[in-house]
Amino acid sequence: MLIKNWAFCDGHHHQDGIPQIVVPDDWYAEWLDGVPVAGGDKPAARPEIVTVDLYSVSPGDRQEFFQVGGEQHSYSVKIFKGMAPLQASLKQDGVPVTAGRYVLRVWVYPDVVAGYDSGGKVWGGPWAGEIRLHAGEHTGDWHAPGHGTLTFGEYNVIELEVEFTEATEITVGIEVKNKWGLSNNGWWFWGVRLEPLDESPTKPEPPTEPEPPVEPELPVEPKPEPPARSYQCVVHIVPQSATLERAKEILGATYAQRRSILFSHDDAARIADQSGDEVHLWDLPAAEQAEYRVWYQARTPAGVIFEE
Repeated sequence: MLIKNWAFCDGHHHQDGIPQIVVPDDWYAEWLDGVPVAGGDKPAARPEIVTVDLYSVSPGDRQEFFQVGGEQHSYSVKIFKGMAPLQASLKQDGVPVTAGRYVLRVWVYPDVVAGYDSGGKVWGGPWAGEIRLHAGEHTGDWHAPGHGTLTFGEYNVIELEVEFTEATEITVGIEVKNKWGLSNNGWWFWGVRLEPLDESPTKPEPPTEPEPPVEPELPVEPKPEPPARSYQCVVHIVPQSATLERAKEILGATYAQRRSILFSHDDAARIADQSGDEVHLWDLPAAEQAEYRVWYQARTPAGVIFEE
């Protein structure tokens, strides 16, 4: 495989020690921060990047973000920022090529959301999100709904055909930009491949799953316990189907306590991660409450409270 860790399941790390930047091993990220995106009117902000485990998300998100054409990967990469413009790249250096033609292929789900209504997500406009690819000295065109080359809310296959005249090592990259500060400027990536076009096509090998950890032989030095958090974390979850008026009502009900308000169950489970923490779920139908309680109990010791 020319690109290492192409399906993102061979490990990941915090880049530069930044908690909000978790990239797959063999990859690195670049971004704008405090600099306006071309065509926008406000400075971009540093994105959040996570390498997301299949089993850390809800069943619905597994189907939506981890499966393409019936094939499921264990990890996906998510680049996102809410309420601020974004321009960021995911890159890999040292990719070997010989003389010949290649295609760089990326599977991407643009989760570009202008807002929410009773029917769910309201997607951004035709120029709200754009993506292009890089391979060595070659740079592809921007893809966007406005060009008819990108669709929000589903997986797209973006390709760049290139040719090299000699053997060398190149940098491959994926670049995304969102000119305006929408509710969510999000991008999910399922995989990135570079394939020769002058050879007979072969069936791609499945991604290598990490080996299970080997149990150390006793005796083992006990690991130090992490320092206890000195405060109770309380998070309120507003349903993504909530209207702006309903979201304002929930904000008003919780304003005096100055608690965190989120739209994401995955983020809430990560933030409320200790016994004594609380996750308050608003406007969840009674028929779904048991399922969500089980889902949270599998991920956090925090208490789950249903609000109306």
